[in-house]
Amino acid sequence: MKADRFVPGRIYRRSELHDQFGGNRQKGIAPPARTDFVLLFTGRGARFGYADRRIDTDTYEYSGEGLIGDMSFTSGNQAIVDRSRLHLFESLTGGDVRYVGLFKHLNHRIVSANDSEGRDRKAILFTLTRVVED
Repeated sequence: MKADRFVPGRIYRRSELHDQFGGNRQKGIAPPARTDFVLLFTGRGARFGYADRRIDTDTYEYSGEGLIGDMSFTSGNQAIVDRSRLHLFESLTGGDVRYVGLFKHLNHRIVSANDSEGRDRKAILFTLTRVVED
């Protein structure tokens, strides 16, 4: 399986993605160390204060990482800004994920949100736009 050959709508095993490419198996933002892309996973973060949502077919709002306290531009959050290829997957049940498509960072803003302990904090909300490849 090659990252440039992911098929939109196809279901993959998240564990197999990490076996092949690397990246943190627990986080929603998983930048493999030796690649130019980021694996993004959405759909299971609401209970942790993440508010990902699809705006339209080609645009997503994606929450930055960090459970407690203010979010910062480190680790996965910085990878979203630095890497131009963001592969977005929707988490399903049993370790399966559905490939949504290839996106890039359009912009971001700082919003007020609760952290996983219910305290107010500054959170990063990224706007991602679909990359149309020829």
